[in-house]
Amino acid sequence: MKMERIDRVRAALCAQGLTQMIVCDPKSVWYLTGVAVEPYERLLALYLPTDGEPVLFLNKLFNVPNPPCKTVWHTDADAPVAQIAAVVNAAKPLGIDKEWPAKFLIPLMEAHPGMQVVLSSDCVDDCRACKDAEEQARRKVHKEPQNTVKSRKKVG
Repeated sequence: MKMERIDRVRAALCAQGLTQMIVCDPKSVWYLTGVAVEPYERLLALYLPTDGEPVLFLNKLFNVPNPPCKTVWHTDADAPVAQIAAVVNAAKPLGIDKEWPAKFLIPLMEAHPGMQVVLSSDCVDDCRACKDAEEQARRKVHKEPQNTVKSRKKVG
């Protein structure tokens, strides 16, 4: 888990008056957990409460040998939205990632009629836009060879 990043997203959620969010963009899930999965049409979700442990929802087809947090596994024959519905606090507004397909969002809303859902992607997106020390170091390492090549003079 990338706790510094998670803490920044949690602070952004609190600033918007939210206490929970569903993150489903694979790049955002990777950014926060280190878990790299391309789910295609299958459900991939990270339930991120402002207090408490995050919960990762993964299909058993995904090759994730050691998930970094509590994980709820499902198969194609299961009802993963029902698993999420059992975890969220329906009495509080739920932040939703802009990438979450309606085929998952609508059944969750039907499971909890009256639950307020709020688009909150910016809580993650703004944190991803502001590079932390780890990302800056990685960028610097990747830029060095380019800078070295650019600084060489043509011979010939």
